[in-house]
Amino acid sequence: MLVRDKWAKHITQLKPDPLHTHLFGQATLTLPNKTRMRIIPTYWPIPHTTGSHPNSLWDIASRQTQGSYDSPISYIKSCLRDARLDATLKESKILIMGDLNATTHATQTGGTNGNIQEWMQVESLYDLHTQFFGPQTPPTFYRNNTCTTIDHVLTTAEGVELIDEAGTSTHAALPPTIDHALLWFGIHTSKPDGSAPHINPP
Repeated sequence: MLVRDKWAKHITQLKPDPLHTHLFGQATLTLPNKTRMRIIPTYWPIPHTTGSHPNSLWDIASRQTQGSYDSPISYIKSCLRDARLDATLKESKILIMGDLNATTHATQTGGTNGNIQEWMQVESLYDLHTQFFGPQTPPTFYRNNTCTTIDHVLTTAEGVELIDEAGTSTHAALPPTIDHALLWFGIHTSKPDGSAPHINPP
């Protein structure tokens, strides 16, 4: 996760991935109005296309989580649940973002990790961009003349209330070497004096 200088001073807590798989992390931003936002970057790996491969991220993560979880995805989901139940950050607004290699809506295609809509319902999570665009949510991954929606920003009902706009970059706007779209959103927070500054994406 990269943080611009003007936001770095607002980071009040960092929590690494407990098993150091580099698939999960946490950073808490405390805004000037005391609103706390917990940013959780995550990547959900997939098995190697040719089966077991000792140097693939899936196999490395599988070895690190072996014995406690049936897959790296189960480990990540457990970490996300623990993060939501963390009593020290109970009042934080949560934003989970990353390439999940999964879809969140029945109309979306692609995603080796399948559709996670049922899991999201259990965890009371919402796909931010689906909330704005519905079934017409733009694709986020382009390769070999195909496009899928596998990158997401997930949040709770409280988090949805902070967001007033969202969007993605178009395929045409991407450099040739990049096959994932940029997802962005705008945030409204309230200062103690009642004003509501708008935080635009960079």
